[in-house]
Amino acid sequence: MRAVVDVHAHLYPPQFGRSEIDAWADASAAAVRAWHAEGGRAGSGGGMPAHAVLSVPESVDDCEAIAAEAARLRERIAAVHGLPPAACGFLPCVGVHPVQPVHAAEADSGSGDVPATPGAMTNRTRCPTLADVDAIRPLLERLHADGQLAAVGECGLDFSPHVLKSARAEWPSAVSDADADTPRAVSDDEIKEAQRAVFARHIELASALGLPLNVHSRNAGHHAVTMLLASQARGVLHAFDGRASHALRAIQASSGALKLSVPACVVRSSVMQDWVRQVPLDALLIETDAPALPSVKGERNSVASYSEVVAYIARAKNVAPDVVEQITSESAGRMFPAVRAWLDACASIDPLSSGR
Repeated sequence: MRAVVDVHAHLYPPQFGRSEIDAWADASAAAVRAWHAEGGRAGSGGGMPAHAVLSVPESVDDCEAIAAEAARLRERIAAVHGLPPAACGFLPCVGVHPVQPVHAAEADSGSGDVPATPGAMTNRTRCPTLADVDAIRPLLERLHADGQLAAVGECGLDFSPHVLKSARAEWPSAVSDADADTPRAVSDDEIKEAQRAVFARHIELASALGLPLNVHSRNAGHHAVTMLLASQARGVLHAFDGRASHALRAIQASSGALKLSVPACVVRSSVMQDWVRQVPLDALLIETDAPALPSVKGERNSVASYSEVVAYIARAKNVAPDVVEQITSESAGRMFPAVRAWLDACASIDPLSSGR
């Protein structure tokens, strides 16, 4: 069966409307049915491939939205397409991004240490806290117990200057030195340590559940790699913006437990192009990060841009696009148990009992 696995996208409301999400789900389900209609032969299903998406959150609110969407789509694939829920390619992840939105309630209270709660957003951002991770833990454990959770994340480190600046402004309280009478401003190093503590908690959770991580590492590539290697974690570094040497260290020192995913913006990023050339094909995965990171800066990305990623990798590795699809989907299946379960479910469907 032709399959493509997008290991990192924000496919949930309000990032995408329900009609867009349903259109994607319908097309993927149709691809599965078409493959079976052609007898399930190797090389059949020449149209659109079956398409799975690991939907990754940024905030606590996003985690809830993803869980709700996963439940809705699993019901929909059975009701509309007569396919088992396990054949639904919407694979939820749960985690806390290193850049958190400031809710109006937090802004009004003047405190940045309040766990994220539903409510109006401001345009400000803050550092995540361990309380944020505690807030998502029940949902994370429930989805894992139900066999639906694909990965822990999006989580990681973001040491971008503008992120650190915003985190300083939103720090919950002034920091006082033991030997000083007056408070002092929080330092960038303290914010980085706070991010590391939250990332470490995600790593611990993933290890305890036996799941991979979906990792954000902006302006902090080698720091994230060092933490992952030290904890012997497995997972994917999404849209890695570090040096090729750090990318290769992640792959080689982890014995393949870490992989890198390639977004459509690779076509305009010399940094990404460098490590795509040097990293083996079986260590690469496909992502879109939709609606972000399009091939054309300023445009809104969609999960359909996986085809641009496949085409770029095929050119970089001098192989056919279907080879890229096959190798990356197999690699995703080895990395993510939920992907393996989805691939197996799609391949084992009885077309006579599930057809409409």
